[in-house]
Amino acid sequence: MQGESSLGRLLWPLVLTGVVVVVVLSFARQPLSGGDGQAAGLARPVTLWLAGGKAGSLAEAVAQQAASCWAGDGQAAQVGHLPGSSSTAVAGFLTNAHDASEELLVITSTTLADIAHDRSVAAPSSEPGEHAQTATQLLAGAAPIAVLGSDPLALAVRANSPIHSDAQLLETMRAAGSRPLFGVAADAWLRDNLGALVGGSGVGRRLPYAVYGSSREAIVSLLGGEVEAVLAPTNALHAVHDGGRLRLLPWPSWSGGAPRAWVAIVGAPGLSAATVARLRARARDLCGGAGWTQLLRGDGLSPARLSAAGLAGFVSAGVGATTRLQRLAAPVVRDF
Repeated sequence: MQGESSLGRLLWPLVLTGVVVVVVLSFARQPLSGGDGQAAGLARPVTLWLAGGKAGSLAEAVAQQAASCWAGDGQAAQVGHLPGSSSTAVAGFLTNAHDASEELLVITSTTLADIAHDRSVAAPSSEPGEHAQTATQLLAGAAPIAVLGSDPLALAVRANSPIHSDAQLLETMRAAGSRPLFGVAADAWLRDNLGALVGGSGVGRRLPYAVYGSSREAIVSLLGGEVEAVLAPTNALHAVHDGGRLRLLPWPSWSGGAPRAWVAIVGAPGLSAATVARLRARARDLCGGAGWTQLLRGDGLSPARLSAAGLAGFVSAGVGATTRLQRLAAPVVRDF
């Protein structure tokens, strides 16, 4: 009996989360003022649900731009926020949004990193572990609709720094003491990439680093001399008006090219091939193509055009890559 009671206590939060997601999705499909009052001939609006995204984040800005460009054939779009962590939000949405073509999920490279982190550090029988495992399994059956935009990572130092090349960066890493060398935002994907960068350098030991609330805060701390380099998305570095006090480093040759952060839309499992094709066609025509590219570049992002074959395996490939990245990062980077 005690085992049954423990199982019940474990499953109750997931059930409750599912109920909350169902209520949220149901309200989006049929708001209190909707129903019969909906204009005849107009399709229900598409809702782009953000999973684990913070209010005011770049992912939210991109989703809002996509929603403003979505309108076509009488169908508008809006943006909503799912409750809970990335694992909870993704698991809840993909469990309860079957066959709902008006409900789409916005995920990012950080969303997958958060889920991979929960899977690696949480006990499998714990609530975070259960949610992460469910999210991973259901993502395998999700239907990728579009990759809205991407942004390469970059390394930056102060303009007067003696570090100009990857060889000099490597020398600095080997000589680093207990003081944090790198600064990075409190973002699972960024921290995993920092770990992979350090691990691939051959330094062979753990390096301390400083964590900040945002990439902007990390850059300010770099300019203030608290750290010697920052790892951040390129758009964050370009957005800081630093008076020429920052300098971008060439991406280290040992890393094989700068990773790219991304924002994507996926549909729930169960969507028909025809529905997926229609949604992908709508996403390809956002703001007439050229207008969408201009909007993204205004945020420092690049448009991402993937073939149907590339889209089909995008989420699965992302889950696998993020899991490998997290495993590489864990042994070599420690918090300061």
